[in-house]
Amino acid sequence: MTAISEPGRAGAAPTRADGTTAPSPEHVKPHPFASVPHKPAIGSPATTATKFMSLTQLAMLTVVAVASLRSTPAMAGYGLGSVTLFIIPAIFFLIPVALVAAELATGWKGGVFTWVRMAFGEKWGFQAIWLQWVQNVVWYPTQIAFIAASLAFVFLDPNLANSGFCTAIVILVIYWFSTFITLRGGNLFAKVGSWSGLAGTIFPGLLLIVFGAIWLGTGQGSQTPLTASAIIPPFTGIASIVLIVSNVLAYAGMEVNAVHANDLKNPGSGYPKTVLIASLLILGIFIFPTIAISVAVPSSELGLTTGINLAFKTYFDAWGMGWATPVISLLTSRWEPSPRS
Repeated sequence: MTAISEPGRAGAAPTRADGTTAPSPEHVKPHPFASVPHKPAIGSPATTATKFMSLTQLAMLTVVAVASLRSTPAMAGYGLGSVTLFIIPAIFFLIPVALVAAELATGWKGGVFTWVRMAFGEKWGFQAIWLQWVQNVVWYPTQIAFIAASLAFVFLDPNLANSGFCTAIVILVIYWFSTFITLRGGNLFAKVGSWSGLAGTIFPGLLLIVFGAIWLGTGQGSQTPLTASAIIPPFTGIASIVLIVSNVLAYAGMEVNAVHANDLKNPGSGYPKTVLIASLLILGIFIFPTIAISVAVPSSELGLTTGINLAFKTYFDAWGMGWATPVISLLTSRWEPSPRS
């Protein structure tokens, strides 16, 4: 609270609104960023980090929040055409959102709620943050359905990956488990999400890229055409437009970690750099693993929840490493609290 002095007593020690004594201005620590015009009120607790994040740390947190291998099987059926279908939404959505988030995060401390509230008022701020949260009603069960399919490859019969009943059971169990974990506090939430993201997205994604390169380098046949003309997907009217628009959801979440911009030592120049790094990594994680899947698995066999596991199974079986399929399926079935809420 802002310090106030008791009326009628010149030179009296500054006091808070509740009557307690507040420290004088000379005892208040200066703001760590000289370029920031506002300072904490006298007697208020510190509001900035004492330990700063590195550019790489914040970039990786953003990658984990946005990138996911779960959308790659649906695009793998288009082969090289998936490159175009990923790049178009990136140009018209990912890059603009990243630039806007970088500008707002370095100008106003906070996230979506703060930005919208300051521009349009309290009600619209609440509406914005509620819409950001409610998307999980649809998105989160879809994510857990992928986990259910991966767990079937690890512990059960792979055919159960197509069982609606088993998938429903897994969704309910994991949904409630994730709820209880989240209620334990933000620290545990962040640790589980970050580490599971690294193990379940970045590592398997890199493996798919390496396996696809080795597969083609050793002369194995590709299940999808790799000609230059294949990079342009066939246009099927409104269905193609819907597909491109649906890919926009794959890039949702770039603004989530904007609240951590002021945890950087120099947020003005640092946060835009983290956005650039994260954007390039996200594009790489989406595009190259998708091609690696389309190279190994025929489009007729691809499923929304089984495509990645089938790709790893194809690679491992071809190299006599079938035992590794359950291991990598366990990694790709990683659980995480929703980063988009």
